[in-house]
Amino acid sequence: MATHEELVGVFKSTRWQSGDTASPYVIGQLVDGSTVKGPAEPGELQPNTRYKFFGRWMPGNNRFPAKSFGFVCAVKHIFCIPNHYKFRK
Repeated sequence: MATHEELVGVFKSTRWQSGDTASPYVIGQLVDGSTVKGPAEPGELQPNTRYKFFGRWMPGNNRFPAKSFGFVCAVKHIFCIPNHYKFRK
């Protein structure tokens, strides 16, 4: 049985980045509105770049009610985005 799920999406922006260099952590948003959370160095996840995230969906809580995808690993996902494609702001 698989312990992790996969989420493929285009990274839009960093919403929060820890200042801890020994244990870097990021909360980011994908263009589809999904929130991703996990270990990443500052600048490691680049906007408008497609990634495959390995982790699992986590339910929201009182402070952050929306569910998010907690990842343990993110790798660039090879995908060609046509020049005419426009990302939502």
